[in-house]
Formats: sequence, C-alpha cells, structure tokens
Amino acid sequence: MDVNSVSKGTRVRVEYVAKVDGKVVDKSEGNGPLEFIAGTGEMIQGFDEAVLGMKLGQEKTVTVPPEKAYGTSKADHPLGGKTMVFWIKVVGIG
Repeated sequence: MDVNSVSKGTRVRVEYVAKVDGKVVDKSEGNGPLEFIAGTGEMIQGFDEAVLGMKLGQEKTVTVPPEKAYGTSKADHPLGGKTMVFWIKVVGIG
C-alpha cells in the first residue's frame, strides 16, 4: 500500500467545492477539511471513487452523475436528479 496515496480504508482529509448547475452548493472553506475513511460508503459513491488513488496535495475536478451522487429522484434528496461537479484537494492522508 502506498502511504502517499488514498486507498480503500485510508483516513483522508480533503478540501472541496461542490457545484450543481454552476452554483456552489457546498464547500469545506470555513468549515475545515472534510475527513472520512475512503472507500467505505461514508461519502456519496462518485466522491468516494474520485479520491481513491489521489496523492497528498493532488487536486482534481470530477463530474458525478445523479446515480453516483444523491440518486435520480428529487424525492430521495433535494439534489436528487442533479449532476454534481466537485473540485477536490487531498490535504491529509492517514
């Protein structure tokens, strides 16, 4: 296991910005980094998959379709049916 990259079961801290239809709907700025264990389902599937393999300090922008975000129905979540775009930066691993 590469301790310098995110793998399933790794505790990771990220800065992020989430957008829907070009508008910011959530971000870590002002709240501190988001911390979670990668690959365990703590996050929406598309976000979880996006961080796997990322290295400390790496940034990326990913587009997450509704089926890997909050589902295809607005009845499930207010963001259901929406494609989300995330900017993610890994700021801590382990």
